[in-house]
Amino acid sequence: MTLKLKLTENFLIYPLTFLIPLTVRLIPEVLNPYLLGADTPWYVFRASQLAKNPSSEWRIFYTFLGSFELAGINLESFMKLYPAVNFALITFLLCLYAQRVFANTPLMLLTTSFTLSIFPAFLRMSWDLHRQNFALIFLALMLLADIEKLNRRKFLVISILLVLMSLGHEIVFAIAFAILLYHGLRQALRRDWKSLRVYLTLSLIPVVAFVLAVFAVYGKFPNIISMLFVREYRPFLWGIDYKVSGPVDWWLTTLVISAGFFVPISVLGFFHDRNLTPWLALTLSGYASYLISPAVSFNIPERWLLLSSLPLALYTANLLKKQSLLKALILLSILSLQGLSMIGVFQSPLSIYGGQRYGTMIDILSTPESPEVIKSLHSITAWTIGNVEDGAVIIVPYELGPYTQYLIGPNFTVVAQDNIKVKNFIGIYLNASGIPSIYYIAYDYKPLYPLPYLNEKISLEPVHILHPLIVYEIVSRS
Repeated sequence: MTLKLKLTENFLIYPLTFLIPLTVRLIPEVLNPYLLGADTPWYVFRASQLAKNPSSEWRIFYTFLGSFELAGINLESFMKLYPAVNFALITFLLCLYAQRVFANTPLMLLTTSFTLSIFPAFLRMSWDLHRQNFALIFLALMLLADIEKLNRRKFLVISILLVLMSLGHEIVFAIAFAILLYHGLRQALRRDWKSLRVYLTLSLIPVVAFVLAVFAVYGKFPNIISMLFVREYRPFLWGIDYKVSGPVDWWLTTLVISAGFFVPISVLGFFHDRNLTPWLALTLSGYASYLISPAVSFNIPERWLLLSSLPLALYTANLLKKQSLLKALILLSILSLQGLSMIGVFQSPLSIYGGQRYGTMIDILSTPESPEVIKSLHSITAWTIGNVEDGAVIIVPYELGPYTQYLIGPNFTVVAQDNIKVKNFIGIYLNASGIPSIYYIAYDYKPLYPLPYLNEKISLEPVHILHPLIVYEIVSRS
């Protein structure tokens, strides 16, 4: 008996396809009382500020989120639910596309939904890459629109989706652009110049919309090349909070904890698809560029790797289709280990390894901070608002930057801890007249971060302690 087994058609299949990822993604939200993901609080803060000045932003997700603020909806509560709904919607749309390509039975549709729901990299994206995942909805809709059989109505619909992607997220739009380019090249090889012009026009419309939107807000045209490529890229937090033996170590470890057991299975389940193939080729090239050409590589290559997870998950589900029911269940059990670790069911060895070697910001198998830390941060920021004058500079550990900014509001300057920013801020303020107060929030169970000028021109005086965090005032020695 194989997974080609036919089930009785019924109306429950499609709701279940949506409910499976929704349930999986809601589990960590229920287990964690605070906002999940390092950058989620920043989105809430940014949207609350944008509601006061809507014309200051061209990226539509912030406008989308700001509209709820204007409607009087509590954004913190909203962002406890929205990421799970977004995760489930993307999964549902991709399952509909898979149904067209290979998932031609109800059981395969549910298997594909579960496979997507437990993919570590996809779960990682749902923690706090909300702008990116918002744009992924439009990319999935474009796949369903079938860009190969274009008529005037489809041309209009796809044009709108492309514009939304270009104003939603640059990398997601790059994937859509690669898909269009692939289809255009196929038409060029066939010497079908009319169809080629159609695809070129489709590609041009969102680019123009993107350029005009950026110009309208910032008064200058964007440098598209610098958005996609960077010189001498270094992994996140390179040389700051951890030591590695070299780029290969980081590259391979991130690959393992992002895709894990899915990689070999997805290779065996690979099939050529005119949309998924260019998607996978671009995203894997974006990640591999860091090793192939370290001098000039794609920007934030780990983000490209995360986006490759969606076609890889579909290829994995395609292989499961060809297995016996027993083999498929065994494979799904193995594949689900990392995903179950991520949502808080248990802590896997990979999670422990990633956390010890790279720190929580790189360990995609766990949430950035514990509820105990966030609870302490709530109290400490409340104390800061009541006891520290407006305009003070608050230096915090990198992973607490967005949450601190959200909790403390716009009247303080929050500096997420890294060498360049901290050095610049302390250096400028120590040499300026009318020096504002500078405070440093640190963990009471970790060694103090080596602040520039420490023991030379400044000293740290503890002013408020609330385990596991402590607040220091930075005082000039001169």
